[in-house]
Amino acid sequence: MKRLLSILLCISLLLVCPAAVAAETDVIAISCADDMALLSAHPNGSFVLTDDIDMRGVDWTPVPFSGTLDGSGHTIYNLTVRAPGGDVETTYDGNRKKYETVFAGLFSVLSDAKILDLHLVNAVADIETDRHCFIGTLAGFAQNSEITGCSVQARHHLTVSSINAGIGGLVGFSLINEISDCAVDAELVFTDVNPDALCEEFLGGIYASGCANARRCTVRVREFAGIYGYAHNGGAVGMIKLPLHYGKLFVLAETSVDAQISFFEITPSRRAYCDPLIGENLAGDCRSVKNTVVSFSFEESKEPVRLSPERCEQPQYTVETVPPTDESWGYTVCTCAGCGYSYRDAYVPPAHTYAETRIEPTCTEDGSVTYTCTGCGHRYSEPLPASGHTPGEWTEVRAPQPNEEGLEQRVCTVCGEVLETRPIPVPERIAAERIELSAAGLRLHPDESETLSASVFPQTATEPGVTFESDDPSVAAVSEHGVVTAVAPGTAVITCKSADGAASAVCTVTVSYTFLQWIRHYILFGWTQR
Repeated sequence: MKRLLSILLCISLLLVCPAAVAAETDVIAISCADDMALLSAHPNGSFVLTDDIDMRGVDWTPVPFSGTLDGSGHTIYNLTVRAPGGDVETTYDGNRKKYETVFAGLFSVLSDAKILDLHLVNAVADIETDRHCFIGTLAGFAQNSEITGCSVQARHHLTVSSINAGIGGLVGFSLINEISDCAVDAELVFTDVNPDALCEEFLGGIYASGCANARRCTVRVREFAGIYGYAHNGGAVGMIKLPLHYGKLFVLAETSVDAQISFFEITPSRRAYCDPLIGENLAGDCRSVKNTVVSFSFEESKEPVRLSPERCEQPQYTVETVPPTDESWGYTVCTCAGCGYSYRDAYVPPAHTYAETRIEPTCTEDGSVTYTCTGCGHRYSEPLPASGHTPGEWTEVRAPQPNEEGLEQRVCTVCGEVLETRPIPVPERIAAERIELSAAGLRLHPDESETLSASVFPQTATEPGVTFESDDPSVAAVSEHGVVTAVAPGTAVITCKSADGAASAVCTVTVSYTFLQWIRHYILFGWTQR
């Protein structure tokens, strides 16, 4: 009875939701960077690339994937990854000690997936973390998956303070995968910043650690690793270690390797695994068959040194642009002025290389730009619309006067045409209400001087100036700046008036002789006054 009910329920679901069932089997096309979000929305789906995809300007978050991705010969380029994905899987070291690990790459975790005929150009991962972490251009972690006919051109840098970590050209940590007919051109830089923990480090041109069958691959790799722990560096694979109770051997076959490896390993017990093919093949878990070492060189330091492609602590780069042609990619070449290290960045797919002929638009008239391919002469034109005037700030042309409006205008900052004018209102007159003098009275002797200072209130008065006047200059004179000078004995009143005449204040000046002046004036020379 229960079985019959289950069958009936399934039939009803098929009848009600045929579109949903069909959607699971449809092949989803990806043609642009925005479409890449579909990989996360349908992690079990079947996808095909229908165009090359530029990921420049997108900080890609690695996503898990268990479906099929057919690159169809197309390229994802300028992929940048700056943080691991949110998925956690268990990895192990050579002693099968387990670690909860995060991952970075195009995908964080591949599980029962197929990646076919996909190419990545200028894939860059730059990760700094205190967690166990693996980077792989296609996937940080892959299990029971098939990777066929893919190629990657990548630069990865992993900085860790954890224990179990590594970088692989295609896959970081590999668990029972099939990898065939792939090409790798990669620069892998591993930096351990924790001298207090014994790090297990893995670098490999195909995969960093784990196990996989890898056949007919081409690897060109430069590896740099500074480890306070144990190094496992291989041109093809860093370390091969089967999962527990797995009895089948794996194979590395018909693969060519061109490898340069630089590393230091600082540990109480040095092991320093470094090999053009497999850094460490634990228990002979992998058979190496018909492989070719095109070139191999390594540099090992017994002391901590700077291990990086650029040798300068603070590299200063010059940038040269190599334009694309009808058949080749364009890119920029960044070269360190100090050490000469260079790398390519900002790739542009093969395309026409156009020279521009421009007729610049004005504020009121359209222009145009004509593009002519320097290779084949193909030409097309595009209009450049008139920009329209760009108003500037209001500028005073004539200042307002007490009885006359002023004028201000705005002009176009591009062509200088006057766009608007408007009057500046006559300012509201504010009359002076009172004046405060620095002294209400002064006592001086002839020939003495003292300066009166005046403050007009309110301070916002339209005419804040003042004038000074003495009612008897023969007793005390006053200058226009308020300097009072005693002349002869007597009393004089100094009046200070506001410029608008609305307020005034006075200071009484009393002038008298000093004793000596009195003697001189009345006794010695008084007879001259008779």
